[in-house]
Amino acid sequence: MQETYNRSVQIIKPITHENAGQITTIYESGYVSPWDITQSLKFYGFITDLRARIDISSIPETQVPDIPLGTSRTAKSEIIRDLEYGSDRFELELLIENTYQGWMSLFNFSVMNRRPFYVVDLLSYLSNQPAFAMANDARLGVRVLDVGYGTMAPGDSINIFGCAREEVTSLPSEGEIITQSTENQTTIGTSSEIILAQTPLRKQAVIVNRSDTAIITLSYQPIATEGQGIVLYPKGGAYEINRTNLYRGALSAISTEANTPISIAEFA
Repeated sequence: MQETYNRSVQIIKPITHENAGQITTIYESGYVSPWDITQSLKFYGFITDLRARIDISSIPETQVPDIPLGTSRTAKSEIIRDLEYGSDRFELELLIENTYQGWMSLFNFSVMNRRPFYVVDLLSYLSNQPAFAMANDARLGVRVLDVGYGTMAPGDSINIFGCAREEVTSLPSEGEIITQSTENQTTIGTSSEIILAQTPLRKQAVIVNRSDTAIITLSYQPIATEGQGIVLYPKGGAYEINRTNLYRGALSAISTEANTPISIAEFA
């Protein structure tokens, strides 16, 4: 059965004089579960809104253009263009990269001193569609370029903000259907021990800390070390192995107290 997961994520990335000259990633899609040991499913994204709030005071303020009444649309565009590129300014560059291609420039636009601040719609530069599609291995970045008037100074800010819709579709194999299970209760102590043996048949497992006071640490290593691994806190702390983080090796555990009760369920 095909399964589709989706979510909305907020894009928030401040650009200041400290990171202006370097490429800063403003958006890349995330994993279905970023806490998995093995990150196997990654979203692809659709940027639905992307804007820049620009507050620059370190360069002279840009004058308001004088456009006479009756000026044609073409003439207006030329006046604004000449003012924009004839004024003191920086340039904000948007770039994109993926697994196989390094950063590639998409477009540049002027960043000026317009008091008190102004907002630019970046999505309109990326696409004439309602959203800009991003593959699951792509990243979108920005940097500020010095075009002869210096670069951002303390007090200057460019805040990138917007929203993206993320989706992922998976087709689980029919072979992953659970056909048997093993459940038991046991205790562990202050010395590491194996609580799940290695098996090529495992499809899911759940471990629950049933103690009211003890802290359990799980590890994919042969010997677990207290506090250095997957920590299960008292009163129901749990860990699940499933198809998004499928691990079929041995699982070791250690507790802060002797005779710590745990529940284990393993499915194949």
